Amino acid sequence: MRFKFFVKDRGYLASILDSIGVDEGGRDILMRKAGIVPVVVERVKVPCAIILKQLAVSCGADVAIPADALRGGEGEVSVVILATERELYWMEWRAKGQPFGIADFIG
Repeated sequence: MRFKFFVKDRGYLASILDSIGVDEGGRDILMRKAGIVPVVVERVKVPCAIILKQLAVSCGADVAIPADALRGGEGEVSVVILATERELYWMEWRAKGQPFGIADFIG
């Protein structure tokens, strides 16, 4: 196995998938897995931020959280969700029933 290049552009990736014969439905699924979507969420209560990070990691994504929040800080913080479209979908699905209104800002 040899890696020839790294694909950075989504349009270029779509053309590569087409050129190797991936059907349209498969291409759409693969494109949702292809790129990280950074989502900034402001004014998140610290307990919610920690639950959000656990939720994200369980879906294969991650959340950047201020170090103070992880050390038991209080109040509100800003976080950055780093996930693919597919991971965001699963985060939304798993967030239903979670406390602190997590589902409200994922969906």
